[in-house]
Formats: sequence, structure tokens, C-alpha cells
Amino acid sequence: MDGSLFANYDSSVYALDAATGDEAWQFAADEAITQPRIADGTVFVASDYTTVHALDTGIQNSSE
Repeated sequence: MDGSLFANYDSSVYALDAATGDEAWQFAADEAITQPRIADGTVFVASDYTTVHALDTGIQNSSE
């Protein structure tokens, strides 16, 4: 997706530049989360307590 990589560790989601590894943004949830799923310019993660977080990828020209 436009040279971006989305990964989780513990209770955070990270957006990384796939070429350089530089961090574009980070989201910290209150508890552990699932692996990120990406659809239509949105990153989705679920927490252990059934909360779903929808995060804007920040990628221009992605469908909404």
C-alpha cells in the first residue's frame, strides 16, 4: 500500500515507511490488540475486550 507497512507490538499499531523503516505514526490502545487489517485506506485492529479501532492510514488517494 503505497510503500507503507503497518505492524503491531503489544498494544500499539505502527505505520512505517517500507523502504526506510521510519515511523510515520503510532497508535496506542488501552490493551493488547490484534494484527492490523487494512481496507479502503483504514487500518482496523481489535482489542482483547472487543473494541474495534479504525485508524486512517494517511495514504493519499486511497478509496474511502
